[in-house]
Amino acid sequence: MGFAKRILMPKLQVTGHGVNSNKNCLYLIENKTKMRYTNTHILRMGIRGGIVQKILVVEDDLALSSGLCFELDMSGYLTVASYNCWKTKQLLKTEHFDLAILDVNLPDGNGFGLCKEMKQDFPELPVIFLTANDLDQDVLKGFDFGADDYITKPFNVQILKRRVEAVLHRVSVSSKKMEDCYDDGYLRIDFSKLTSFKNNEKLNITPNEYKLLTILRNNAGNIVTRQILLEKLWDCDGNYIDDHTLTVNINRLRAKIEDGSHTYIKTVRGIGYIWTGEKA
Repeated sequence: MGFAKRILMPKLQVTGHGVNSNKNCLYLIENKTKMRYTNTHILRMGIRGGIVQKILVVEDDLALSSGLCFELDMSGYLTVASYNCWKTKQLLKTEHFDLAILDVNLPDGNGFGLCKEMKQDFPELPVIFLTANDLDQDVLKGFDFGADDYITKPFNVQILKRRVEAVLHRVSVSSKKMEDCYDDGYLRIDFSKLTSFKNNEKLNITPNEYKLLTILRNNAGNIVTRQILLEKLWDCDGNYIDDHTLTVNINRLRAKIEDGSHTYIKTVRGIGYIWTGEKA
C-alpha cells in the first residue's frame, strides 16, 4: 500500500522573510520572486548516488504540509505527507523513508511519543522536529526521544533544507562506514583497509578474494551467479579470470574464513553462490 501526495497546492502568499502558517495561508521566503531551482540544487540536495531520498512529512496543517512538500520536491527529494499518528504508523509499515519531519501537536497524539515509537521500530531513521513548541524543555525532550534536529516555527525554508541536507549527509557517512566493515563477533573484515580477522587471528586475503567478499556480502541472501562473478573479477595484472580460477578462489576463501561451525558462502550447484552471513 503506497501513499502519494494528492492535495492541491493552496494559494501561496509571498512575503518578506521566513515561513509561518495559519489555517488560511502559507508564508514562504521567496523575496517576492518565484524561486528558481537549478540542476545543481537538485544534485546537491535530493539525489545521492542516483537514488532519490524519500522524506515523510508529518504535519496536520494542510497548507504548511503542502508548501513544505512542494519545497522539498523541488529540491529533488521525494516526499510523502501524513497528517496524524495513525497514518504515519501505517506508512512506516509499508514504505521505506530516509528521513521523517515531525510536528509535535497532532490531532490523534503527540509527536514526542510518535518519535519514541519510531526510534524503537526504526532506530536508523533520522527524525527532525518541526514545531511551534519552542520552550527549552520541549527542545530537550525532542532530543531525549531521539531527534536528530529540532526546528521551531516560524522558520526559514532555505535553512530548513540545509539542515535536512546536513542530517541526511551525517546518516550517509555513518552508513558508509558500516558498509565498509563486517563483524559478527567471529569474522571481522574491514573492506576499506583490506584487513580481516577470524577469531582475532589476522587473515591473509588476496585483493581478488576481497573483491569476491564484497560482491557476495553486498548481495547477502541472494544468489550471485558464476557468470556475474566472472564478469566482475580480474586478477592483479588485469587478466580475465576463467571458470576454474573462480572455483579455486572460492575454495581458498572458504578455507580462510570458515570452519566447522561458521559457514558464510553457500554453493547453489550449477548456478552460483550465496553469502549466508548478515550484510553488515
